[in-house]
Amino acid sequence: MKLKFSTLACALTAMASMAGLPAWAADHSHHESGHADMPVSKSTVAPRPLPSITIISPMEGAQVDPSIAVVFETAGDLAAMTMGARKMGIHLHLDIDGTSLMPIMKDLVPLGKNQYRYVFDLPVKPGKHVVSVYWSDAQHKTIEYTVRKVNVLVGPAADVK
Repeated sequence: MKLKFSTLACALTAMASMAGLPAWAADHSHHESGHADMPVSKSTVAPRPLPSITIISPMEGAQVDPSIAVVFETAGDLAAMTMGARKMGIHLHLDIDGTSLMPIMKDLVPLGKNQYRYVFDLPVKPGKHVVSVYWSDAQHKTIEYTVRKVNVLVGPAADVK
């Protein structure tokens, strides 16, 4: 009996490890929109050249509303590189001051060829903030060479023009 239990336990562990990352990512979603707060860690491995990411808006030093909207451009296949993709691997992260979010495709508004808008659903307090967009690996480690950042000044909603 012990041998059968051990064999079953090994099989279940193997199956869980093969399916673990997508299930793990889904278990950490918040606000019912499929993205997750994740601590930022750095990946030392760049598995292959990745599509570039460029922040179009806001521009460096811009004054923005507390619900920050980011427009970015990438030729990356976001259907395969966002949370909820069939196979989890390299994926998109957006970040405010070290709080990293992982949007799903429906969180991104297409604006034209390779441009998308994402609105943070975590309003931030007035003051200086850093907004980042980057690729992370399957273990949610930041792929450093892909990080793009802008410094913004969040003002009260009524003061933003």
